[in-house]
Amino acid sequence: MPTFEVDDPFWPHLRKMLRAEAYIDTSKVLANNFGGTKAGWMPPSTRVGAVRLLRSWIQAVLLAGHYKVAGQVLWGDDNLWVDQRFSMQIWEKVPKYGEIMILGAGSVGKTYGLAAWNVLDFIVDPLWTSVKVVSVTQKHAEANAFANMSKFLSSSAIPLGMNLTASMLTANPTDKRHGISLIAIPKGDKGVGRLQGMHTVPRPMHPKFGTQSRIRVLMDEAEEIPEGVWKDIDNVLTGKEGTDRIKVMASANPRRREGQFLRRAEPVKGWRDLDLEEDEFWISKQNWAVLRFDGAKCENVVEKKLLYAGLQTWDGYKRYLMMDGSPEYFTMARGAPPPQGSIPTVCSPVILDQARGSYIFVGATTYVSATDLAFTGVDAVVTAIGKYGMANGYKNWDGTVVKFEKQRMVLEVVDVFEMEKKPTEEISADIISNARLMNIDADKLALDRTGNGQGTYDVTKSAYGNILGISFGEKPSKKRILEDDKMSPQDRFHKVNSEMAFAVSYWAEAGFLKFAAKTDVDKWDYEITDRRYVVRSNKIEVESKDNYKARTGRGSPDRADSVGMLLHLVRMRESIRAYILEKNMRTGVEKGYTSEIDQLEGLE
Repeated sequence: MPTFEVDDPFWPHLRKMLRAEAYIDTSKVLANNFGGTKAGWMPPSTRVGAVRLLRSWIQAVLLAGHYKVAGQVLWGDDNLWVDQRFSMQIWEKVPKYGEIMILGAGSVGKTYGLAAWNVLDFIVDPLWTSVKVVSVTQKHAEANAFANMSKFLSSSAIPLGMNLTASMLTANPTDKRHGISLIAIPKGDKGVGRLQGMHTVPRPMHPKFGTQSRIRVLMDEAEEIPEGVWKDIDNVLTGKEGTDRIKVMASANPRRREGQFLRRAEPVKGWRDLDLEEDEFWISKQNWAVLRFDGAKCENVVEKKLLYAGLQTWDGYKRYLMMDGSPEYFTMARGAPPPQGSIPTVCSPVILDQARGSYIFVGATTYVSATDLAFTGVDAVVTAIGKYGMANGYKNWDGTVVKFEKQRMVLEVVDVFEMEKKPTEEISADIISNARLMNIDADKLALDRTGNGQGTYDVTKSAYGNILGISFGEKPSKKRILEDDKMSPQDRFHKVNSEMAFAVSYWAEAGFLKFAAKTDVDKWDYEITDRRYVVRSNKIEVESKDNYKARTGRGSPDRADSVGMLLHLVRMRESIRAYILEKNMRTGVEKGYTSEIDQLEGLE
């Protein structure tokens, strides 16, 4: 096969010949221009032979790493935009990294560009390459990444001989393992096992790829991909070797910092240090390569005229610009997650970060327990264990020690764990057994009595004693969350579940609540920090479990709720009082602490 130079000037001419299906003449041009005839290589004289040779030639171009050249020949500049800003970043970065994410504003070509690159990469070695396109619904995928890939393969200037169906693009119709295939995740599906068994397999020796097949995973609108698929991705990556054998690519409009997509994309120094004007590429805390496509830098926006049809325009950008500071401005115009606080969530990640640690207790501690029972078939039975007592400081997870000016009574969450689902009497017996094992008396035990939980509560109370039953739909208490608060929970919240959720945030912020390392809160902190709320009739209402599950695609926030119950138990039955300003403990609310809830008074 002849060699060539990337900067040869006649690619448009070559493509014009191919579009006219002059395959034999094109073969002759290649022979003359790349030294084939001098080397004794003669172009075929039949159409079938010419097409076969052209396929081999385009594969040689791709094997040499010249994806842009191959793309120009197959589809032309008008369809590929090889010199467009965001396309060039894909051509440059995707080949270099095994795990790469694209955070993009609206209409910046992130899905289109990744689709083009993956098709070219598939053409290199179609019999031994598996590309899985993961999307939230069949309809969405068929209209986006997979549809673009199908169009690229069917409209190439060189006939590629692929078999195209509604959900599979392959060079060998009898091989279901290799090819470009669509995986659609139905709404509400957790996605567990969707990529199960996706591993490389032995193959005949290849001069570049060796003796193993290749795997690519393209996650379209990755923020909506359920948690179970991300777990499968972690499993697939265990077989990663270098940056080429296995590649995982994900793109989305960035909205939720607490979601799996943005958790993996978070910069080493955190989102607070992200510079909207400068930061377009970084390696994340979890070692993903991250590209950010900023709508403000799209050529259509910069030049204020249409240069690339289909990409974000100046008029479109201006609409978001008028919403400067809104979540949509950051997500859809700048390709960045909204700053914390622009989306109303119960607890800031910053507050929860500060709550990771263990107290330095002085004297005896008392253990308490709370269990959130499974309300529906898919929810988990979760128990939180805590201890409270007098402390003179705390130790962060990194080992640093902080001393209090004065000792204070505090609550530490020491463990959060799932229990096996069982019939009412059996789960009740397990709860009592756990309590006795840790010397937890009945009045130090809380149990969810919402809905079906009432039966378990009744059995446990009868067998063990004066436990605290909590129904999530009951009225809030009259006991202030912080001594600094101006209003009681009954005046602030619609139901007790909202009171419990915000109490966790407030006590953590004030330094009266910590999560010990055994809780593994860093693996489920999103249950606390991604819980949203609304203000209705001047009162706070935390979103329901069902709404949370539907919005996030994750499971029920049972661990967060069990912690909320644990704190509620301590607040209702013990004499611990938390505060921001210490003087409020002595003289009452002399100078009230202004929380974000106080600031929402009067707002709908």
